[in-house]
Amino acid sequence: MARCLLYEKKLPLNFWAEAVNTASYLINRMTSRVLADKTPYELWYGFKPSIDHLKVFGSICYVLKPEVRRRKLDQKVDIGIFIGYSTTSKAYKIYDLNSNKVVVARSVKVVENATWDWKNSSDVTGNNEQQSEWDAAENIDDQPVKGTRSLLDIYSRCNVVVAEPVDVEEATNSQVWIAAMKEELAMIDKNQTWMLVDRPTHKKNVFCWNSKKQYVVAHSTAEAEYITASVVAKQLIWLRKMLSDLDCNQQNPTTLFCDNTSAIVISKNSVFHDKTKHMKIKFHAIRQFQQEGELELCYCTSEDQLANFFTKPLAKTRFEDLRARIGMTSFGTKEEC
Repeated sequence: MARCLLYEKKLPLNFWAEAVNTASYLINRMTSRVLADKTPYELWYGFKPSIDHLKVFGSICYVLKPEVRRRKLDQKVDIGIFIGYSTTSKAYKIYDLNSNKVVVARSVKVVENATWDWKNSSDVTGNNEQQSEWDAAENIDDQPVKGTRSLLDIYSRCNVVVAEPVDVEEATNSQVWIAAMKEELAMIDKNQTWMLVDRPTHKKNVFCWNSKKQYVVAHSTAEAEYITASVVAKQLIWLRKMLSDLDCNQQNPTTLFCDNTSAIVISKNSVFHDKTKHMKIKFHAIRQFQQEGELELCYCTSEDQLANFFTKPLAKTRFEDLRARIGMTSFGTKEEC
């Protein structure tokens, strides 16, 4: 079969290896009586192969040039000879007549009735019409790249269709929003996300606190505080970007309080001394945040650290003081008889 492939299109014997590979490729996709009218490909992979992509070996073809490789007035195609199929992708192997190199491409136009004259280096069938058809088909402006929109623009367009209530009173007067709130509360109660309670009397503060076990081992208290500050800094930067998308830009840096002076000094010192050279680089991102003016790490005394009663054993007086300062009260306390 390899000899027939070469002589059919009058190819030089230099392409004998490509002819053998193509013959093997075709035989694996041909039925055989020995294999009960099945192909070797089907016996190996378990399903019939597709033959829609098969082309005549040695035919003249035109390969589309990528935009990065051509200028405005350059030809969009290169002429070549089809010499086989790629074994690693759904592409064709083409012998480029201009560079005398073998290229692998998918955007290929094969003219199966055309033959290349290797002596005169020309197309013996006169195939200019086929190339013109390719150029006409490709003479179409590229699709414009879709731009990006801010989150505020998206929300503004959505509000044109569904207007959100501006306050609680307006939401409670809408049956649609009442149904939505009931559905949301039902899911919260089903998943046991949190328990809904009445707001404490004369209390308007909302205190948020999060406790999470660190996934690294710290060698000192200062290092533990520094790592914690770095993790919190990432959340603050994310919140700043979210507000920026909503057209609420912050001009001043966000203040992050820390009750460890050593951790603050480390965050402002760009020298990797003995105390920080073993730490991972990602924890030092807080330094960049401060240099860019997005974050400011400030000292907070232990007396003003409201979350201490969550993490440290305190005296009763100190515990009750911090509990009162964050607005925590007790519900359903039974009176003693």
